[in-house]
Amino acid sequence: MVYRYFRFFIICLCLSVFSASSNSNKTLSAQDTLVIGSISTKPSKSFKRLNLLAAYLKMRLSKVGISSVKIKVAKNIDQMQAYINSGEVDILSETMLTAVKLKNVDVDMLRWKKGVDRYQTLLITHIDSDIYSINDLIGRSIALEDEGSTSGYLIPMLEMAAVTKELVEKDNVQQTNNAAKINYIFSTKAYATSIDNLTIWVHRSIVDSAAVSNLDWDNEKKFTAELKQDLRVFHRSADVPRSLTMYRSDLNEKFKHEITQALLDADNDIQGKSALKQFAHTKKFTLLTEEEKKNIADMRDSYNQRVMLVE
Repeated sequence: MVYRYFRFFIICLCLSVFSASSNSNKTLSAQDTLVIGSISTKPSKSFKRLNLLAAYLKMRLSKVGISSVKIKVAKNIDQMQAYINSGEVDILSETMLTAVKLKNVDVDMLRWKKGVDRYQTLLITHIDSDIYSINDLIGRSIALEDEGSTSGYLIPMLEMAAVTKELVEKDNVQQTNNAAKINYIFSTKAYATSIDNLTIWVHRSIVDSAAVSNLDWDNEKKFTAELKQDLRVFHRSADVPRSLTMYRSDLNEKFKHEITQALLDADNDIQGKSALKQFAHTKKFTLLTEEEKKNIADMRDSYNQRVMLVE
């Protein structure tokens, strides 16, 4: 009798272990399709940039049951948010602005877009201006790029909002400045023309200041030596990630680990290198530090508490 019960116990234990093992494998391989997201008004451009990366990830993730890697393009952040909420997108690599605005995503990696890992926003003014800090912008005007730009909108707005809540948008450069507020205007919205407007406006003292990235400032084609001799940098932001890679928050952790490792290994793989090059000349993917993750979370909080109020 004792032997019979002992044998029954062993059989149940084995079945339990087998079931747990099967469930574990099922959890990892239950998803056979990986979906890479992209935000663009030109879907064909996104497909061209991402198709080699999709092929590389399909090859690397076949061992965990992935048989298909697809690309899904959203026309804007709101549509991407809907795709994430519905589970239609698993991973995407976008700007800091996108990472700050999106919910239900985990930001884990840095993508070295065009070989650059981080950049800064510079606030510039005319050489003869008496503006030397953000405080001096109260009652003055500043030209920003557009609402979709990290360096030309998000960062300057966050830094100005940290100084004063009194921010107001101007419809055109002729509009009189509000003396009690920082008056911002979008160069691409005002005349629906080029970002170069903001540089010309500052140079000609049509506006008092402008926000540009240090990458543009250091580009001699965009800022010639002749032009820069009449301009001055009066504020420089902290370093900001050039491009961030984020996952849908409810994606399986083991699955996420496999994707992460594949991306981290890409720059040491022949197929991976080709995929990186085609993806906007990406140099490599690297992990964010815990401090960097906290900085992004803090930036998201600041955006929600300050900038959203004036948008």
